[in-house]
Amino acid sequence: MSAVRAELTKILTLPRVWIATGVVLGLHALVLIQSVRLNAEAVADITPDGVIEIFIGTPQPATEAILGLLAASSLQMGLLVPVLAAMIAGQEFRSNQLGVTVLAVPRRGRLIAA
Repeated sequence: MSAVRAELTKILTLPRVWIATGVVLGLHALVLIQSVRLNAEAVADITPDGVIEIFIGTPQPATEAILGLLAASSLQMGLLVPVLAAMIAGQEFRSNQLGVTVLAVPRRGRLIAA
């Protein structure tokens, strides 16, 4: 438990991590904002029998289409998370905290889990 607390403390105190997280969230919001108007128009035009036409010429059930859009939009941010992870690891390596962490937690399995 103390290894998890130590890792969280290191992550939360690195300013570059906060900046990168803000950039990732900003990019995610920018991507989502691009399609808000089109999606709002498509939702406004749902037919009484529950059919929606998000892309011209491809009518589909509204429930499936909207759930698909929500799932796809939540996965977009996952493309940028490895960049954030690389920045966290690089910052730890650059500040020589990796060696201290390995010495402080002798069990490698516990360190990897933390």
